[in-house]
Amino acid sequence: MKKSEYEGWLHAIGQIEIPADGLSLDRFARAMNILSMKADHAAIYLHRGKHLFRSQQNGHIRVFPFSHSTGRGRPRKHRAHASSLMPAQIIALLVDITPVAGSVAVLLARMPKGGWQDEPTRQAEIRRSIEVEARSMASMFRGFVERAGFPVKMVRSYLWMTFSANVMSAVAEIEPDLANGDAPLTETAPVTPKKIKANLPPHECIHTYVEAAGPFGIGAYEIASATRGRIKREEVIQIAEELASSGFLYIAEARASSRGPKGIRLYAMKHGKPEIGSDGRRLPQYTTAL
Repeated sequence: MKKSEYEGWLHAIGQIEIPADGLSLDRFARAMNILSMKADHAAIYLHRGKHLFRSQQNGHIRVFPFSHSTGRGRPRKHRAHASSLMPAQIIALLVDITPVAGSVAVLLARMPKGGWQDEPTRQAEIRRSIEVEARSMASMFRGFVERAGFPVKMVRSYLWMTFSANVMSAVAEIEPDLANGDAPLTETAPVTPKKIKANLPPHECIHTYVEAAGPFGIGAYEIASATRGRIKREEVIQIAEELASSGFLYIAEARASSRGPKGIRLYAMKHGKPEIGSDGRRLPQYTTAL
């Protein structure tokens, strides 16, 4: 390569201005007024002389103006500025809630359309899944309001403007705090777990644990664990069968969540006879459609 050609490149680079978003090799060749086949060689030479920055990613070559900042001369990335119409904290909240709202929308689309008598078991399972998503959304909403200090009405209005009315109506039916308006957040009192006396006879102890459990019951292994092995799991099942035959509780093979193997669970009579869904969990006691 002739020395005069290098000098020509140095002279040409001083006459052009490379934009911040860079130039492709073809545009660089036209700006430098050189052949396209020599554009990459010129870019390498000028890169070594710190007259520009040559970047190659995934086989594509691009030249940028040289900078003495960190990153080997690579221009700093443009920062995305939050819209002045919406606070950045609100945008972050909406991004976090979007997957939850999307799940609710999918569940609503899967809901049978023929009224509450159309596949009531499936409707109950879908509604239970929506309840889980609604609790998650409400938890994020309350935590954000308490942490960020924004007015409740303002945050609710952004939620209702961003997500569909069907989704928000469904979750607001379960979590009233998500309903549109300026109503204050409901105060939730901390739940104090009930203590079971340790010196109760086995039959009375098991029945007390079942009565204290919620509508989704308690597992035999949970009672054995709570009694610290004083009542073995096999003994819990045996006593539970006796109590069930006497009409003091219900017993069924089910699971507490959608994962894990099924096990023996005990249910109090006051919550009604449990109906177990296809996923192994107890169905809610209502079958009305959303």
